[in-house]
Amino acid sequence: MLISVGAILLPVRVRDSVRRWPLGVAALFMVIAALLLVRAAVPSVPSYYIGNLVWHDLNRNGQQDAGEPGLNGVMVKAYRTADHALLGSQVTQNNGNSDGAYVFSINGVASVYLVFDLPNGFTFTSQHQGTDDSLDSDVDPFTGRTDPIRADPAKPPGQAQNQWDAGLLNKLYERASAESSR
Repeated sequence: MLISVGAILLPVRVRDSVRRWPLGVAALFMVIAALLLVRAAVPSVPSYYIGNLVWHDLNRNGQQDAGEPGLNGVMVKAYRTADHALLGSQVTQNNGNSDGAYVFSINGVASVYLVFDLPNGFTFTSQHQGTDDSLDSDVDPFTGRTDPIRADPAKPPGQAQNQWDAGLLNKLYERASAESSR
């Protein structure tokens, strides 16, 4: 007998004792068995952490420099890339070492992206400036969104990916600079 699970056909042997069960019960057990077989064949995605810092890019160079403060109170949301489902949200805060920190625990999701909500009076700095990925801003300045972040198979489960940063610029300074250059 063949059982269809999505696009997969699985051969299942039916014993005589099972044939005597009411049809609904036998079908239910066969579907459960088929789903367990399919689940066992799908590799699991390790858990991992993503996060780091939202900071005020005082010199507007798109890189975290000494003396540039982290910004608390910025909403960060994590979405599953495959279907854009919201996985969680949090507000940046002091983590005991610095302001502007956030971290998400990602479990069983192969790829996510982050969206940063701009606080009033700010805009995003330039994306991917410089050669050090741990010090640049990873946010698209037009969308507030990062590129997809994937589980890193080279890292052990539970390892952190702490290079996902967002640099913010003060809009008032940007407006004043633009007006003075006219």
